[in-house]
Amino acid sequence: MLRSGTLVVWTVLLVPSLALATSFTGALSWDADEDELVAANNWAGTGTLITYDVEEMASSDTWYYRYTLTVDSAQGSGISNFVLELSDNVTSGDILSARPDDPAEVGTIASNPGNPMPEAMYGAKWEDFDEDEVSETLVVEFELARMPVWGDFSAKGGPNSTVWNAGFTKLDTDPGNPVDNPGVTGHIVVPDSVYVPEPATMAFLMLGVPALFRRRRG
Repeated sequence: MLRSGTLVVWTVLLVPSLALATSFTGALSWDADEDELVAANNWAGTGTLITYDVEEMASSDTWYYRYTLTVDSAQGSGISNFVLELSDNVTSGDILSARPDDPAEVGTIASNPGNPMPEAMYGAKWEDFDEDEVSETLVVEFELARMPVWGDFSAKGGPNSTVWNAGFTKLDTDPGNPVDNPGVTGHIVVPDSVYVPEPATMAFLMLGVPALFRRRRG
C-alpha cells in the first residue's frame, strides 16, 4: 500500500532499444496539520486523498498522466471540478486521449467564488461531469508530450468544499527539484513546458542532468 507523501520512481531498461522507461507514483492526503493537502468544509477529513501515476510511453513519445482524487465521503459532497497546473505553452490540442472527457478549459483559470483557490493558475479544468459521474472519487487521465515536474492542483465540490495541495499558495514558486527527489512535499507531479526528447537524449537525462526538469514559464 502506497503511503501518503511518498514518491516511488521506477526506471526500466528496455531491450533491444536500450530506451529508459520511467514512471513516478505518489500520493498526498489530508490530516489536521494540512502539510500535504489543504481542504475545507466537507472534504476536511482523513478520507481525502490524491494519487498520481505518471509513465513514459516510449511507443508514442508521450507521457501518460493519471490522477485519482478521493474526497472524504462522510457528508456525501461530490467533486464538481478539477484543475491541474500546466506550463503556459500547453494548449488543448496537446492533450491526448483525455478521460473522462477533454478538459472544459485550458488557459488561465481564475480564482473566484465558483472556483476558490489561492490564486489564478494556468492549467486544464475538468467540470460539468454527468450526474452519474459526480461522486467522491474522480479519475482524470491523458497523454501529453511534456516531461513531468512538480506543480499544483485544485478541486471543488458542494457545498463549498475545496481541496488543493499544501504547496499551492499565493505567489508560490514550484520546486525546481527533479521529480525523482523524494524530499519535495506538498506538491504533485504535473506536465512541464519541456517536450519529450529523443530516446538518446532521454537516456542522457536519466543519467543525471536535472536542470531540464525544472519548470519553464517563459
